[in-house]
Amino acid sequence: MLRESLTSQDLAPRQFARILAQSAKLAALKGVEGNGTIEPLGAYRYRDGEHQMLTVTAVITDEALSSRMAGDAIFQQWPFRSEEWDDVYEVNVPDLSPRERQHINSLLSTQDEFQIHQELPFRFDDNEIESLRCFKSYVQHYRRYPSFGRIHL
Repeated sequence: MLRESLTSQDLAPRQFARILAQSAKLAALKGVEGNGTIEPLGAYRYRDGEHQMLTVTAVITDEALSSRMAGDAIFQQWPFRSEEWDDVYEVNVPDLSPRERQHINSLLSTQDEFQIHQELPFRFDDNEIESLRCFKSYVQHYRRYPSFGRIHL
């Protein structure tokens, strides 16, 4: 997928992340030359304020490990796995206050995502479809949602 020349369309966030992931592949392959191969585990695109971030995770393998990974049913079904280097998973979790998170989390075991989203007094985006997509992303990641608090010494 990595080409000799890039166009302005390659600088769009989603495409640019895929190009960076391919660049990580080239660097990783150069690093293991002659000592096995390297396989992608996951590539994740997210935003840190205004900045797009990319995290790529890979594993150095030999033939035996590659075979075990290919035969591992649980790993094959993992929804955040990258089968190819440019399979970049977008993590787009909304900023929520602790009170908003607590309210939403309390409803997750009793109602479906669409119903909860409809009942919220706010939206995550002006576009209703995008708002629901963002909410579903929160539901998928809410257990890994970072929490920050003050520590008084």
